[in-house]
Amino acid sequence: NAEYMGGSVAAPKAAAGAGGRFGGGAPKCPTCTKSVYEAEKQLGPGGIAYHKMCFVCSVDSCRKRLDSTTMAEKDTVLFCTGCYSARYGAAGFGAARSRTQLIDE
Repeated sequence: NAEYMGGSVAAPKAAAGAGGRFGGGAPKCPTCTKSVYEAEKQLGPGGIAYHKMCFVCSVDSCRKRLDSTTMAEKDTVLFCTGCYSARYGAAGFGAARSRTQLIDE
């Protein structure tokens, strides 16, 4: 597990190469490194194939299942939008101001 901004997260494992004993060419899931077949595929950032069960927030205390609307990514590590905001969101005076407020000034 990697350490990101004071919290423990599960970093993706290095994907093993395609192929194998029987010559399968299915892509490897970066979370578990096993082959991902069409019926169980969830596409992540950059078109990387994950198992639907492996497509979860990387924060150990969270582990929420993700989809394209609830997923955020930093350095190839998956987060739910809540955990991403808590770790990498804007902070400090005026951070909650909207973009239109800033443009109007």
